[in-house]
Amino acid sequence: MKKLTFILFAALAWAACQNSESDNKADSPESAVSNSLQSANPGQTEAASMEKVLSDAQASLDETKNVSKQIDALPEKIKKEKATEIEEMRNMVEAITEKQTYFMQELNASKQAATPKTESDGGSSFSGSQSSTGGPDPALLKDAAESNTRYQEELKKIQEQIKTLKDN
Repeated sequence: MKKLTFILFAALAWAACQNSESDNKADSPESAVSNSLQSANPGQTEAASMEKVLSDAQASLDETKNVSKQIDALPEKIKKEKATEIEEMRNMVEAITEKQTYFMQELNASKQAATPKTESDGGSSFSGSQSSTGGPDPALLKDAAESNTRYQEELKKIQEQIKTLKDN
């Protein structure tokens, strides 16, 4: 049963993470990603963009942990009455945490690989996810930023569910 539930939530998480067309492009996730990657300084480098995405991902991961604590803090009566709904929220939070952690690891690996090795480190080679210019992979940056935006939206929905559970 748990495997079936996990598969269901993984499918829900995947579906929630898919891009959907929005009538208002200014409020679309792509617009948020563009704003995240290009702040007020249009001459921003890829490394600075990566730092921004990493910072946003860390803040999102912290928020995810906070949401998990909010779920744990629900009264026992609610946990018993709404066990299925709470389990769904926990599974979604766990899936988001795993995905955020993955992107942070990939970004950190890309950041480490973009730094040239010194002679004492064994040469001056590059490795990892980087663009042909030796910087961070722009596709990885974009994917991480888009995913972070979707995760934030999902976390807001979960927080609304928690609030509704508390109010009832």
